[in-house]
Amino acid sequence: MLLLIPVAARAVDQETIDRFIFLLQQPEGNPWGDGTFDDTMLLEGLGAIYTQAVADEDDVMLRRVVWAMGETGIVAFVPSIIESLEPEPVVACYALGKLASEDGVYALMGMLDNEDMQVRDAAVWGLGSLPYQTGMEQAREDALAALNARIPLEEETWVLEDISAAIMFIETGIAATEAFAEPIDSD
Repeated sequence: MLLLIPVAARAVDQETIDRFIFLLQQPEGNPWGDGTFDDTMLLEGLGAIYTQAVADEDDVMLRRVVWAMGETGIVAFVPSIIESLEPEPVVACYALGKLASEDGVYALMGMLDNEDMQVRDAAVWGLGSLPYQTGMEQAREDALAALNARIPLEEETWVLEDISAAIMFIETGIAATEAFAEPIDSD
């Protein structure tokens, strides 16, 4: 992807953008929470790369930047991640599952009826892994209701198992299975 960002219009310089791109292209690692970038740099830098990836229709970079947005833990990325649910639903569901956001909860609930079983399972993972915080009690209850409502509709055994594990994890904080281990970056 050729990244032509008008640097003068952004607080983040081209060298920083280049570092972001380098880190996004690495196969493993969680560089986003290591203190290298402050929240403003993350918001501006990843936001700029996201905008460019969407404009370029660069699916690989879009998956990588959406994944990174989730890894940051910064809730301000939720609108961009929700926007990416259509082109990259699995990665977006995993990213939303890392951010404490009511909007993220309701977006994930909307993916539970997706025709693709991998998308449904990613939505289950997101709902079960989401860090529900004080003030999100209604969203948490709605997520539990949506997961319970999905049980009689779901035909895939492994998705049903993950739904049960998600419900248990939300209710108790105890992981019943390895289902809620960190998902593998599907790049």
